[in-house]
Amino acid sequence: MQSLIISGSTTRFFRAGRTNMVWPVIAIGVLIFFNILTLPNIARIVVGGFLLLTMFVGLRMYVTTLARIEFLDDRIRILLAIYEREVPYGMIESVQIVRLGLTPLLRIRIKSKSTRGTVQFMIPGPFTPWGSLEECSSRLQDEFRVKGIQTIAR
Repeated sequence: MQSLIISGSTTRFFRAGRTNMVWPVIAIGVLIFFNILTLPNIARIVVGGFLLLTMFVGLRMYVTTLARIEFLDDRIRILLAIYEREVPYGMIESVQIVRLGLTPLLRIRIKSKSTRGTVQFMIPGPFTPWGSLEECSSRLQDEFRVKGIQTIAR
């Protein structure tokens, strides 16, 4: 069994590690949202829309932050900030690994053969327990290829 452990915590919400800074950001966002209500109508819509968009992106990044990934004999176990998924190797159609350009993140998408769709998660960088993001990407590719899964790296 191979494991990539980003955060040693197994408690929900706390296992996202350093991304727990999302909670103060949400509190500030709520305060700003109430102050937006004092703006004129057009400004209220524009600033409120931008605030909601940025908060949505931030929450999505928080929810998809990887805490731990374990390559078991018959399945992969993925522990994220809030929930946990187990995907049997036989149900995986392909894996896409992308190194994001502007941020130190590695995005992994596991496309399932079933109708459940795609499992997506982020590995924060610039360094992981498996080395740099490039080294982590190549090691993840090797782990998936050993299991006979098509891997696409960009």
